[in-house]
Amino acid sequence: MQSHQAEEDAITQYPDEQSLPSALNRRTLQRWLNALMAQHRIRREGHARAVNYWCIKPVDSAAQAMRQPVGYKRDFLDSYLPNETAYQSQDIRDELLLQGQVLGGHEPAGTYARQLTDRLLIDLSRNSSRLEGNTLLWRLPTFK
Repeated sequence: MQSHQAEEDAITQYPDEQSLPSALNRRTLQRWLNALMAQHRIRREGHARAVNYWCIKPVDSAAQAMRQPVGYKRDFLDSYLPNETAYQSQDIRDELLLQGQVLGGHEPAGTYARQLTDRLLIDLSRNSSRLEGNTLLWRLPTFK
């Protein structure tokens, strides 16, 4: 497999398609880009006319080898007893519990989500009718 280093250098010289040399054949450029994507040297984002190509920088294995390994605090992990001890303080757990509760907490599971999807379906059908030109009068309760 070819390295395509010269092609990659030529492509990275020109940040956008408008600045590419006019002598460069479009099909040749597409072939270069596909080869570089196959080698995982560039990545493609977007679709159709909104496509962008980004260079992928190789990972420096020497820098990774120099990193100091970090282990677990074994005594911290061993001291945890399920359903008896907690990693968070009681204040933090109480705050998280309050944030996770919905109003009227005695309703069956999924009630809030069902109400939300019902409202979204109403909005979808109303806007669909409006786009089709229907002028139906919608008399639905509004939530504030």
